[in-house]
Amino acid sequence: VEVIDFLCDRMCAFFPADHPLNGRRPLLLKDIVTYPLILTARGTSVRSLVERALEKEGLEISLSCEANYMSTAVGMVRAGLGISVLPESAVDAASCEGIVVEPIRAAGLVRRIGFIRKAGRSLSPAAERFALLLREVAGPTLAHFSSMDTAATKS
Repeated sequence: VEVIDFLCDRMCAFFPADHPLNGRRPLLLKDIVTYPLILTARGTSVRSLVERALEKEGLEISLSCEANYMSTAVGMVRAGLGISVLPESAVDAASCEGIVVEPIRAAGLVRRIGFIRKAGRSLSPAAERFALLLREVAGPTLAHFSSMDTAATKS
């Protein structure tokens, strides 16, 4: 299997504008865990990424709520139930009015998005065109994503 990196989506803290974390930069994972957290459900890619980062830094959390959808987690933040750690792209999933979205500085706290294909095999013309269209669209429309190196990594 060959994975060709396409985009990366930074993980961010979502919290109300009047929260004590507002204005704290850089925002570190250890700063966030001192508050009740709203996380996505166990088994989701976002939750797994957050749990690995917490384990790597030896941090424990106080879990306030779990949400099946990122938009629900944002709504829970708006309702004052805690702060959430979500990918930056979650700003497209829900209204973030009155909510601060601040990137978290922590090693490995980035969601990688890529293409998967059989190693050593070329894509069909239709799949190649689809990948090209995604790259064209990704630039202007997906401003919150960062472009990744197109170098392939084997797994």
